[in-house]
Amino acid sequence: MLSIKYAPKWIKILFGILLILLPALFMTFEIMNTQGVRCSVCIDYRGRSDCKEATASSKKDCLQTAVDNACALISSGMTESIQCANTPPSKIKYY
Repeated sequence: MLSIKYAPKWIKILFGILLILLPALFMTFEIMNTQGVRCSVCIDYRGRSDCKEATASSKKDCLQTAVDNACALISSGMTESIQCANTPPSKIKYY
């Protein structure tokens, strides 16, 4: 039985590079190949505002993701995060 232990150094290096690149290429392909909805959402909460974009498989998921991302920067703590997420967006745009 062949073992990687006795393989030439260049094969070990090539194997290591492939071990890193193949999952990275697969993840990149999956992300780029995702069909879905893209949206932009602006949230005004307690005098602060932020706009974020998101992509998801449905409008509902896209809206929720964008709202959560915007609220992450303009709220502090769990209570404010929940209150911010329940605030109606001041602007919604679907692409």
